[in-house]
Amino acid sequence: MRKITVNLPADLVESVTGLSGKGITETIKDALEADIRRRAYEAFLDLRGKVTFDATWQTLRGKDEPEKPW
Repeated sequence: MRKITVNLPADLVESVTGLSGKGITETIKDALEADIRRRAYEAFLDLRGKVTFDATWQTLRGKDEPEKPW
């Protein structure tokens, strides 16, 4: 854990804590985690068309294997 001090507009803090129903710490933690997820998703979208896969879904599920005799 790390204790920090931030200066935020009071109306913004009241609005977001009122909407979430959580305290200030939990609300800010949720917002930071959401920002991390958003940035990861954007980075993932940037890979669109740049990644190729050699395996098919059948190979990944083992469906290309020969039928078992039993």
